[in-house]
Amino acid sequence: MAKAGNNSNNTTLRKFIRFYFRALAILMIDLIVSAINNQVITLSEYVKKPVVTVIGMVVILILFWFLLKYIDRITVNVLKVTIEFGANLRFKKTAMFVIMTIVLVVLFILYYYTWFQEWPSWRMRWM
Repeated sequence: MAKAGNNSNNTTLRKFIRFYFRALAILMIDLIVSAINNQVITLSEYVKKPVVTVIGMVVILILFWFLLKYIDRITVNVLKVTIEFGANLRFKKTAMFVIMTIVLVVLFILYYYTWFQEWPSWRMRWM
């Protein structure tokens, strides 16, 4: 009976990790789109705005088409690599959460830079 509970915990953990990686993938896509938007806006200084708009829309569609089509495959592969990396360590689950947290912090830093055009100060005041 203990084994059945363990399988349930592993299934819950896998669902959580899959959700977490999907959320990270969505955040990465949005970050890429924000960077593309910044580039498209600067391109409008050299090319007519309707042409820039079409170029930006096509690039975004291609990006989303590709990433949404392969997001499950990418999630499974990243999950597999993370689990294999964690298997070499003593504390597998802890290592996996540390890796996921590092990725989230890197995304936070990149979002901060994209939105405010400066790197975050580690002496942040939240209010």
